[in-house]
Amino acid sequence: MNHFRISRVLAAAFLLLAAVSADKPVVPKARDDQEVLARVDGIPITRFQWDRLAVPYFEEVKARAGRPLSKDEEQLLRKNVLDELVRERLWVADARRRGFTVSEAELDARLQRNDYFKTNGTFDPAKFRSYKLAPESNYHDIQDQVRNAVLLDKYVAWMRTKYRVTEPELRKEFQSRTSQAVIRYLWLTPDQVSLEPQSSASQIQAYYEGHKDAFQTPEEARISYIRIGVEHAPGASDSVHAAAEAQAVLGTKAVLAGLRAGQPAEKLANAIREVSVGRRVIDGELALAAWDTEECPLTSRELEVLRMTESGADAVDIAARLFLSAGTVRNYLTTIVTKLNARNRVDAIRIARDAGWM
Repeated sequence: MNHFRISRVLAAAFLLLAAVSADKPVVPKARDDQEVLARVDGIPITRFQWDRLAVPYFEEVKARAGRPLSKDEEQLLRKNVLDELVRERLWVADARRRGFTVSEAELDARLQRNDYFKTNGTFDPAKFRSYKLAPESNYHDIQDQVRNAVLLDKYVAWMRTKYRVTEPELRKEFQSRTSQAVIRYLWLTPDQVSLEPQSSASQIQAYYEGHKDAFQTPEEARISYIRIGVEHAPGASDSVHAAAEAQAVLGTKAVLAGLRAGQPAEKLANAIREVSVGRRVIDGELALAAWDTEECPLTSRELEVLRMTESGADAVDIAARLFLSAGTVRNYLTTIVTKLNARNRVDAIRIARDAGWM
């Protein structure tokens, strides 16, 4: 459910919202709001911070869905919120370990972006100075939250610079993975090339008229389809009817396998006659052909995903190699398990390997 995942930009915006309100910079004073739900490397996750991120997120998802959310969906949303809060604190902790710092000027610059400090749409230095120096101000209370927000911005900018792939590097890697040339040619030696002038259309037609026998092929029969009925006694029960159908299907598969394996026409004709009247086809060669020619129910892409899974690659690695999303790879694996009637991915690999499809 990718549409339920919080984007990093949205989460950062909500983190700023938790530190700086659109009306006035506030910090929770109620005891319940100050409740610490978790700590990540010493950085707390409070009830207030959770609610300021989770409540708008839940409301937005409900509005988009146009219906109440199920318990499973609400549980997934809560997990997404917690993952985002934990990830941000891990980044802030790593920023501190790497020596990132925030000056008072940077703290003030972050707070000054709030609309509360604007007069007629323009930043009002006097209003900000009054807020910062007033005894009843909560300026000192929210410094840690704002400092973490600034550290997070610095850390994200550092990661973008450090791990950014340049356009030439991206183009080079793309070309190395996709650029290829296939050359097909026919080798002709001088003794295989006629130096005589090319025959005209009338000469070709005249030669054909004089040598028709050389261009004729023996007549052959091509079977378009064979209709095999299901024989059972009138008024038979559903179970008897189902058994007759199953027997007809097995016999039909044996006949089809024999056709593909090139079995003699007489043997196939006898098998068709036996199946059409509801009898079993008892022929070792046909049965063996039916077993050997069992078709693989998986597509080539599904087999490719299954091979990579067998080699130990996870959904993210497979997605990177095949230029797919991780969700698409997981959908492929679910389809594979369903098609093979397997218990899990490992069982699916075993079934495909035993059947000779991989």
